[in-house]
Amino acid sequence: METFILLALFSGIAVAACVFVAGYFFFVNNSKLIQRTLGFLFLAIALRVGKSIFYYLFPDMSLFGTSIGFLGLSSIGPLLWIYEGLSNESREGFKKSDIFHGIIPLVGFIGIIFGLVAPYLAYMIGTAVFLIYLITCWYFSFSGNGPHKNWNQWLLASLTIIWGALAYQLISDTILNYAYGAAVAALATYVLIFRMLKNPAVFQKKLSYDIQPDLIDRVVKCLEEEQMYQRTALNLTQFAQHLDEPVYRVSKAVKKHYNRNFPEVVNSLRIEEVKRRLEIEQNTYTKVEGIAYEVGFNTPSAFYAAFKKETSSSPREYQRSLQGI
Repeated sequence: METFILLALFSGIAVAACVFVAGYFFFVNNSKLIQRTLGFLFLAIALRVGKSIFYYLFPDMSLFGTSIGFLGLSSIGPLLWIYEGLSNESREGFKKSDIFHGIIPLVGFIGIIFGLVAPYLAYMIGTAVFLIYLITCWYFSFSGNGPHKNWNQWLLASLTIIWGALAYQLISDTILNYAYGAAVAALATYVLIFRMLKNPAVFQKKLSYDIQPDLIDRVVKCLEEEQMYQRTALNLTQFAQHLDEPVYRVSKAVKKHYNRNFPEVVNSLRIEEVKRRLEIEQNTYTKVEGIAYEVGFNTPSAFYAAFKKETSSSPREYQRSLQGI
């Protein structure tokens, strides 16, 4: 019993440290989205490791406690994915599609509480999903070159160890081995927090680095002169690879010159080209959707939304206005 208490104490301090870090990013640091996302990530780790401690100290754990642990486990991967995107500046903020990342945590959480899903099966699925996110983030970490790269790789390495410890718990045949798994996860958490405290970039609201005028000139040339914006489904990562520059530098160059993010600039240039062609053709029967596809839009809905945002009118209304109708 003494061993269990020592392991619980060791792991419990790590849980408390995670909660403290999360609270700092939520309430003390006046933090931006990227820091708050990291705070939620630490909170998810705390929920999962905390569940392990309660489980081997109090085996008759309620379904609610088990569901809380699953919520933490299944949320680590999605939060890691979002944080990686924010730190590499391949995304500007939360997207509507991020809602889908919350489906498994929410469904599993509710399913365990109401007895619709066996807890062991849910934890197997949650661990597998966590691994998929880890592999995906590792893959992109090698191609990225952002200002947080060193810290991000420490984050990924620590979470990989945590995943291994949690996976070991699922196959452990004794409660003592289960407790050791929680201790290993706690140890990786200690290392992660220590590395975070040594990395000031994690706490900075904005990173300062110079954008060379040459890079801005190349961005403008590719977008406006070479009309690269007409490539269908063009995204910031592809554009940065074309320029052979890190994504975060290209993102900053675009923002500095156009005062807009990359998707907004691309859509604006596409709409300007559509307007130019409509003005040349001066024909109310010209298929606007056909022009939209030619300039890079891949769906009518995306085109209509972008056109309305840029001109405050629909494509057909704008086309008719050219004829004075």
